[in-house]
Amino acid sequence: MSRPNLAGTPQRRWRRIVMGATLGAGAACAALGAGGAAAAGNCSAGTTMNIVAHPDDDLLFLSPDVLRDVRAGVCERTVFLTAGDDGQNDVYWKGREVGIMAAYANMAGVASTWSTTDAGVGQGVTIKTLVGRPQVSLIFLRLPDGVNGDGTPAYGNQSLRQLNQGTLAQITSIDGARSFTSASLTSTLTGLMSRFRPGLVRGQDHVGAVAGDHPDHFAAAQFTRRAHAAYSAPHWLEAFMDNPTLGFPANVGGSDLSGKTAAFNAYLRYDRMPCGISVNCAGTQYEAWLARRYTVASESAGVTDLSAGRPAAASSSIAGHGPGLAVDADPATYWQSSAANGQWLRVDLGGLRMIGGVAFRQDAAYAATYRIETSLEGIFWLAADSGSAVGPGLQQAAFGARPARFVRIVGVSRGTAAGFSLSDVVVTAPVAATRVAPVAGAGPDQTVARGAAVTLDGSGSLDPEGRTLSYRWTQVAGPAVRLSRATAMRPTFTAPAANAALAFQLVVNDGTTSSTASTVNVTVGPVNLALNRPASASSIEIPGIGLAAANANDGVLTTRWSSGYAATEWWQVDLGANRTFDTVDVTWEDAFASGYSIQVSNNGTAFTTVATVTGAPGLIRTTVPAVTGRYVRILCTQRGTPYSYSIREVSVSRS
Repeated sequence: MSRPNLAGTPQRRWRRIVMGATLGAGAACAALGAGGAAAAGNCSAGTTMNIVAHPDDDLLFLSPDVLRDVRAGVCERTVFLTAGDDGQNDVYWKGREVGIMAAYANMAGVASTWSTTDAGVGQGVTIKTLVGRPQVSLIFLRLPDGVNGDGTPAYGNQSLRQLNQGTLAQITSIDGARSFTSASLTSTLTGLMSRFRPGLVRGQDHVGAVAGDHPDHFAAAQFTRRAHAAYSAPHWLEAFMDNPTLGFPANVGGSDLSGKTAAFNAYLRYDRMPCGISVNCAGTQYEAWLARRYTVASESAGVTDLSAGRPAAASSSIAGHGPGLAVDADPATYWQSSAANGQWLRVDLGGLRMIGGVAFRQDAAYAATYRIETSLEGIFWLAADSGSAVGPGLQQAAFGARPARFVRIVGVSRGTAAGFSLSDVVVTAPVAATRVAPVAGAGPDQTVARGAAVTLDGSGSLDPEGRTLSYRWTQVAGPAVRLSRATAMRPTFTAPAANAALAFQLVVNDGTTSSTASTVNVTVGPVNLALNRPASASSIEIPGIGLAAANANDGVLTTRWSSGYAATEWWQVDLGANRTFDTVDVTWEDAFASGYSIQVSNNGTAFTTVATVTGAPGLIRTTVPAVTGRYVRILCTQRGTPYSYSIREVSVSRS
C-alpha cells in the first residue's frame, strides 16, 4: 500500500520489521526533546549508539538526529568500522579521524580534547571520550575502505563486502592492530552495545531500499543488524538511507541544517577531498546530502508491546486509514488524520497498566512537534513527554513509570500540508534499570629514571552511566614497591634503584559493579630526555592534519612527523637545559632517510655533528661517546624513497 503522495514528495513505502517493542524508562533510551546537556558523564538523557562505515557517514546521513542528541546531552557513542582510507596512506585517514573528532566537539560546543581508554571488548579496541562533554565518545576500528567493494592493493584488497559475503575469511585493520572474522566483528559490536547499553542503535541501510549505495554502507549495516539481534537489552534499531537520498526532496532546514553544516565544515578542515581546500561544498552532492535525512527501516527487540491490537480512536481519519491500523503490527497499514494541527490518536490498554515508554513511526505526513499524554479514565490527561521531528521516521519517548489506561499521541504542529500519519504505535511497560560495568583506564606505559618519583594515573577510567568510581591498584610484576595510596586515582611510588620492569593493574568500581582490570607497564631505566619536549622542524608536509614535529617525540609510535620534499630537511628537540646523553633512537616510517646526521647544540644555532648514520625503515639505534647539549637535531641528507622524510619517534637517553 502506497503512502500519501504529498506535493514534491515521491510515493514510498517506509518499511519496518517489528520484533518487539520500545523501551521503558529504566533503560538507557534516547528521549527526544530533552532540554540541555546532562551533567558530565551522566546518561540520564539516554544512550544512543551509531554504527557507520566511514568517518562522515554519521554527519551526512544520520544527522541532524546525531546533532540533536549531542545538544540534548544524550550519551552518544559512535563506531566507525572502516578508516575511510580510500587506499591512501595514514596522512589521509588519520586526518579524517581528527576531523570527525572536531565535528563532534563543534556539535557539543566544547574544545576538541579527547581522552582514550580501553573499550572493554578485547582486540585492543579503544574509545575516545570528549573531555568537555564525556557523554560523547568515538570508536575507530580502522578496517580497510572497500571503495568499489573489492578493496585496494594498499591494504590487501580487503573489504567489508567480501567479509559480509563470506568470500574473505578475515579482515585486518590498516594499522595492523586487530583482525576480525565475520563472527568476531559482529560479537565485538554486540559487546560494545552490551557495554554501553544504548536504547537506540542507528545504522545504515540494511534492506537495500534504493539502488546506488556504497558497498561499505550496506555491509556495515548488515553487521550492525546482526549485532543488534544478538544484543539482549531492550532497544530499537533504526536504519538510515545513505547516498540515494539525493533522489528525494530536501527535508532538513533551519537550525538543524545550519548545525549539521557547521559540524561537517569542522570535519572538512581535515579532509580536503570532498569540497576542496577552501571548504566550499556549494553545488556539490555534499550540500545536497546535508539538506536531506531519510530512514528506511526500524525494528525493536527485547520488550513487550502493551498496545498491540488494542482499541484505538482518533480525532479524525481519512477514508481507509482508521486509527486501528496504527496498532495492528502491520507496517504496510497506517492511520492518517485530516489536515489540521492538534490531531491525536488514542489507545485503550484495556485496564490500568504501568507504562514507561512510547515509540511511534511517522510516515510522510509527519508531526513536526508532538506531545505524549496519559490518562487513568480518558477524561483528565497528563503530559508525559514532548518532542520534535525533522521528518518521517521513528520517534521514541521514555518517561518515569506511571499508571495509565489510555495513551494519546497529539500532533501539535504539522511538518507538511497534510495531516499526521502513523504506521505503528508501541506502548511499553517500564524496564528495570540494568547496571553497566565501568571501564578502567590505567594510563599509558611509562619509562622512568632509577629512583624517580612515579605517579600512576587512573583518570582515564569511565563509568558509562556517570556514577562515582572507586579505585584499587595492585602491583602484578617487578620488584615490590610501596604505593602511597593504592585506592587513589593517582597513587605514587619511588622507582627502584636498579633497572626493572614493573606492572600495575587498576580495577574501578561504581558502587555495585567492578571493571575488568587495566594494566600499565613502568620501565625503570634510561629516560628519554626528548619525550614531550618542545620540537621543531624545517618543514611539515601538510600542516594541520597531524604531521607536526611534536608527533616524533610524543611517546606514541602510531603518530609521526613528515617533512616537505626538499633534499635536506631537519627535525630537532629542545631538552630544556644542557643534558648528557650517549644514545639516540630514531624510529623511521617507511619514508626514511637513507643518510642522516645527529647533531648537538648548546644554543640552537651552532650545531656539531656527533654521528653520521645510514638509515632504514624502523628503529635505528645510535650510540656515541657521552656528549652534552641542549638541542639535538636529526639532519636528513639523503632520501631512501621518492617521498618526504617521516619519523615516528625519537629517543635521547643515557645508558
